[in-house]
Amino acid sequence: MNSILANALGQPKDKVPALFEAMFKSVSEKHVLLYMFDSEVQQAVTDVGFGGTIKDYAGDYLHVNDANLGGRKSNLYVTQQVSQDVRVERDGSVEETVTVTYTNPEKQDGWLNSVLPNWVRVYVPKGATLVSMEGFEDKVEPYDELNKTVFAGFFNLRPEGVAKVTVTYKLPFKVQNGQYQGFIQKQPGKDAPLYSVKVNNRTNEFYLKTDKEIRLKI
Repeated sequence: MNSILANALGQPKDKVPALFEAMFKSVSEKHVLLYMFDSEVQQAVTDVGFGGTIKDYAGDYLHVNDANLGGRKSNLYVTQQVSQDVRVERDGSVEETVTVTYTNPEKQDGWLNSVLPNWVRVYVPKGATLVSMEGFEDKVEPYDELNKTVFAGFFNLRPEGVAKVTVTYKLPFKVQNGQYQGFIQKQPGKDAPLYSVKVNNRTNEFYLKTDKEIRLKI
């Protein structure tokens, strides 16, 4: 950190705008998280989303969190695609299916790229009820954490392989006044996974570079 600060502060003045732009991009895309010892300042950091905390949200919510349980760095080669299929019934009740596809196109090298033992947690609104979980080699019972319900399990992704996990669940509330509201929170440190969000017959596709809110008329 001392070296980073010394180099940053020692740059010519004409380099400063680009430096601040790069810093802001890194923070907003969650490649850098902030923690302050002053509680009031930290609360401000949290409010703007730079603290890495799980966000409270009144509507639908999704956060996919991966943990590499091995010592190698297969994550360098793995790409991730997330499909969120939201089905809103006429009475406003909602059932969702989240499918996460992991692809490692590279060969095993015996050093960085090897079998990836991955523990995935899917955070959804608290009180959501599980319908089914597929693609996991091992899984746990749903539990509550950080004011969310969590569906979690384990699988191995091999070099030159593809793994797919699917979770289907029902939301604990109904869509009101024909207005769907959803919030997708990015995992810190991830690049930009490809997301496809389908709400009934409308599809929105994007790379998740930072947290994203979705509002749609049903």
